[in-house]
Amino acid sequence: MMKKRLISCLMVLALMCSFLPASVLADEVQEEPTVPVTEEVQPAAEEQGGALEEAPEDPQEGEKAAEEPETVTAVPAAHEGEGETPAVGETVPEGTVAEIARAGEAPRYFKTLGAAVAAAKTDDTIKLLADCEGTVQISMNSKKDTPTALTIDLNGCAIDGKGEKRCILGIQANSSTDRCALAVKNGTLRNGAAPEGSSGGAISWPCDLKIENCTIENSMDKAVAVSFVKEGGVVEVSSTNFTDNHETKASGSGGAVSIAGNGTAEFTKCTFADNSAANMGGALYCDHGELTITDCTFEKNSAAYGGAVACMTVNVTVKGDSAGMEGNTASVMGGAVHVQGNSALKTENAVFTGNEAAYGGAFSLYASEAAIDGTVQGNRASKLGGGCYNSGAVLDLTGADIYNNTAETAGDDVLSFGASSKLTVDRTGKWTLDDCKDRIDGWYEDGMPETVAGDDGKTSTVYGPRWDAHGAGSYVQAWPAGPAEGFLAIKAAHKVIVPLEPDDPSAPLEISKSKTTTNLDKSYESRVTLSLPSASYKPSMDVVMVIDVSSSMKDADIQEVKNAAEVLCSQLAEMQNLDVKVGVVTFDKNAHDLTGGLTTAAAAKNAVGQITVSSDTNMMAGLMMGKAMLDEGNGGDKYLVVMSDGIPIYWMEDGEAVSKTLERYTGDRLVSTAPAGSEPEGSWTYSDDKISPINDLLAMKDWETDSNIWRQEANTGADLNPDCKYTNIQKATYQTARYLRDEIFGRYNMKMVAFGTDKYKDNVVYQYGENFCDWIGEQTGVAYYKVAKPGYGGEIGDLSHAFADIADSLVYLVDAGSRIEDYMGYVEGSYDFDFVNDVDKLLVTVNGAALDKTKLDDNTYGFGRREAAVQAAIVDGNCKNYRFVLKYVPGEKGGEHFVFFINEAITKEYPVQLTYTVKLTNPKTASGTYGEFDADGSEKYDGLYTNNSATLYPVDSDGVKGLPESFAKPTVSYTVGGSSGGDGGGGKLNTEDHYSYIIGYKDGYLRPYGNISRGETATIFFRMLTDKTRTEYWSQTNPYTDVAAEKWCSNAISTLHRMGIIDGYSDGTFRPDGPITRAAFTKMAVNFFDYHVKAYDGKFSDVEDSAWYAGYIQAAAELKLIEGFDDGTFRPNDYITRAQACTIINRTLGRVPQGDHMNIKPLVTWPDCDADDWYYTAMMEATNSHDYKWITVNKEKTEEWTAKLPQRDWAALEHTWSTANSAKGGEVVG
Repeated sequence: MMKKRLISCLMVLALMCSFLPASVLADEVQEEPTVPVTEEVQPAAEEQGGALEEAPEDPQEGEKAAEEPETVTAVPAAHEGEGETPAVGETVPEGTVAEIARAGEAPRYFKTLGAAVAAAKTDDTIKLLADCEGTVQISMNSKKDTPTALTIDLNGCAIDGKGEKRCILGIQANSSTDRCALAVKNGTLRNGAAPEGSSGGAISWPCDLKIENCTIENSMDKAVAVSFVKEGGVVEVSSTNFTDNHETKASGSGGAVSIAGNGTAEFTKCTFADNSAANMGGALYCDHGELTITDCTFEKNSAAYGGAVACMTVNVTVKGDSAGMEGNTASVMGGAVHVQGNSALKTENAVFTGNEAAYGGAFSLYASEAAIDGTVQGNRASKLGGGCYNSGAVLDLTGADIYNNTAETAGDDVLSFGASSKLTVDRTGKWTLDDCKDRIDGWYEDGMPETVAGDDGKTSTVYGPRWDAHGAGSYVQAWPAGPAEGFLAIKAAHKVIVPLEPDDPSAPLEISKSKTTTNLDKSYESRVTLSLPSASYKPSMDVVMVIDVSSSMKDADIQEVKNAAEVLCSQLAEMQNLDVKVGVVTFDKNAHDLTGGLTTAAAAKNAVGQITVSSDTNMMAGLMMGKAMLDEGNGGDKYLVVMSDGIPIYWMEDGEAVSKTLERYTGDRLVSTAPAGSEPEGSWTYSDDKISPINDLLAMKDWETDSNIWRQEANTGADLNPDCKYTNIQKATYQTARYLRDEIFGRYNMKMVAFGTDKYKDNVVYQYGENFCDWIGEQTGVAYYKVAKPGYGGEIGDLSHAFADIADSLVYLVDAGSRIEDYMGYVEGSYDFDFVNDVDKLLVTVNGAALDKTKLDDNTYGFGRREAAVQAAIVDGNCKNYRFVLKYVPGEKGGEHFVFFINEAITKEYPVQLTYTVKLTNPKTASGTYGEFDADGSEKYDGLYTNNSATLYPVDSDGVKGLPESFAKPTVSYTVGGSSGGDGGGGKLNTEDHYSYIIGYKDGYLRPYGNISRGETATIFFRMLTDKTRTEYWSQTNPYTDVAAEKWCSNAISTLHRMGIIDGYSDGTFRPDGPITRAAFTKMAVNFFDYHVKAYDGKFSDVEDSAWYAGYIQAAAELKLIEGFDDGTFRPNDYITRAQACTIINRTLGRVPQGDHMNIKPLVTWPDCDADDWYYTAMMEATNSHDYKWITVNKEKTEEWTAKLPQRDWAALEHTWSTANSAKGGEVVG
């Protein structure tokens, strides 16, 4: 046998070497490792001075070997033979180490474990009562009357090899005839070491072995070594921890466990940590046979090949919700798993993360095949294949979430090497790249740099450039999902992401995000407002209802099902902005598509109304049709809603409905034939009254040999054929559960609604149904609802909440984690805008209400402090204690910018605006107009951009990054050169038509010494705009928290704000109903002129040159808009009177009234405005619409009125200007 296996290994080695790369490859590929040669694990013989001898195949030689004395653990004479039995009333004898207790006999006690073994018989259990040291040697030989089956119950105790001895050594001496078995449970084996040249420091065993609930630690030379002396051996290990075990021989494999020989091995709920092997399988190595690993974890194991697991010619399955391999390393290949030699690897729902190797961070495959289902993420290869390395193998990754792996040379996620390699990948899922947090949208080539002479660097092989969507010279070449052969290096990644332009129709946030700016004021400053997007969406969704209409559901159940299904359809139909499709599938013996595939929710509701009770149950058929319907849909989210009582009696085989057939006989004569139905009888595995656990059914291995014919004696009901091992309902349940496990769980959002499962508490069939429904509901990702029926212990279930999470799928496109990056305007040699880094110049509003603001450091500002016990640190510019944070980043030549962090969802109900100020630092000095004003960027002028770019980087409510979107780029303008009074308004005001702009109060008085409000002032100037200017700057929105759209002066304030004429207070308000000061009024008037602020010359005694208004007062004086008081003061903080305001307005409009030249009729006069009052002409100009001509009086230009014009109906005109009539006709009274 040993020679045969060595020849087999050499043949496999030769085959593997055929896949090694040719010498023309790059160094990276030339260094691809040689396929490892597996060591020959010999079956153990008895220890003779530390040497191992091969157990002879000749039975007589085997008997002779078994007669050799045990030299390791001596059996004291006092306890030889049958062991010691305590006297009546005596407890366990002092010094007892082990016990054997047989049924009907008094316990026997032994002072050494070896003595107990020597006295044991087949099927005995030896219970350890105290820790012991050294080796217990177990020889099994039926011809020597030694046991052929033995259990050692460590009973919480330990066998300690002290680093010198094995713990358990087994010898099957009569190997040609015996099939022996050892079970070890409930304790610890530690510090075991095999003699030089041998294996199995903790356990060395040649045949069937079962280990349960043990810890095996700190052992050398393969902690557990099993080498089957004949094919068909079985190893079963469960709930056992393997820690810090090692195999240091250069060719040694399997640091914790090594299994050789064509047998079957199963590991369930075990942990392997910090084990190592010099060659293959740091934790577990298997050579030939079947290996199943269920719900086991492997952490920090290491080897050259297969840091956790390595297999040669093995069918290996790794599965279970808690199965995972993390942090394992291989110096050469397969950080977690390495398979070769025509092995077949299958994983189900397992997680592989943080593993490392030179080739294949998680997996490496040589001349084998693999189907990977689970998560492969965060693994690393120092050379090729960060996730998987495939050489000459067939690799199916359609069930894998494989992304965010890295490889230094090529193939971050997968690298296939060799012409015979085959690879199949599916479409990428909703994945995100770790390094950039961008959404993955497909597979991309990720080949090595050019390595072959003449290679163009663009072919679809490993000799291509690496994926680099982030680099300046980025290379991005998509690779389609599906099958591929030959050389290939790929990565789950994304295309080059370029921010969407504002007018891109595919930009989902464009309708609700905007950027506006005011024109430059006299200080060359502009107020910029970013309106954050408030869009949301409900993701596209496909929902398929799979409904049981079998007779066991009963009419009441069916009605409840219909009610629930109609509720769901109604909820889905009411969803807004949701592309939802619904399908309805019913099943009895077969599945039926009631909606013709996916359709509208309304159509599905109509289909539900047609459902009636049928007969028979084939849930598997319904699931298959529902899955096919979902797979054909395009929904981003897929829901499978199953409504049933969980009692399948049919299943699907080769597209046909199948069940068992019941044949009744009288003697040899067939009396009748019928479907087996749901009868619980007929099971040779479970008693009739026992409900078989679903996981037990799934674990059974004999389904393929189970007959679908159930033969029964007609008169007695006795079962006649043992090959019908399971009842019909058991097999249907098994087939359905397996389909759910393999095809549904983890792939779709599933809801299980169990109806009436408690209707017959004493009926085993309905108990099967409840058991099955409960099992489905326990699975990860399944939402479970049970609807009990009246009269059977429960109440009618309220399902209105069952589908709430489907109906409430609102996702905000801009949520916490989103940010805006805004770069200040700069063009070399032309213009340079600076961000005004002043907290008083910053404003954030939510639904119009200004947020409190805090200066966190010189360049960081928080808005809207949250309640928090501890102040959070500023991390990367952001502080989570605040709803929003602005981080200013100084820079030069276009590098100056800020980042605005968003720490909450932006909703339609609570829109958000950020307002800040920029300043032109290098205005031109030569006369002329520079730039063109475009407040919102809609004109797309190529001029003075206040910002080079502003980009939103959205993150939605699910944490998924959207495509970045650019804001529009407004432009501003300014004019160098002054104007004087009489020209009026800098071209923005209507200086041609002399319409009145105020009227008196209803009591007939004008009240010239009364105050005028800020809103009235804005309205006056708004009405005096030229039609061209008003149209150009028209706006119905503004950033002020106290100027709502319905405010009578809203249009005026919004338009003048957009022009840059007015601004508000640092708290975000405008205070439209408050009186306006002389300084504020003067600034507003000056802003209409293309005349920029100059240094104040001290003209007025009460105006400090450091005051904010000093420059505006200087400009107004030079423009001859103001004169001040006789005492040399200007009184800037006094509220301006109506008379003073009209005087400045007239000068701003270029109007020059003269009392002797206002002779028109009828002239509007006022009882509180006499001809000898200083303000008389100014008030007449303001309240009388008139025609005029220019004349010269005493060398001064003045106007002579020529005719009275009708008073303008400003309310009617504003209605014309605004079809929405947002300014509700408020009149300015005087």
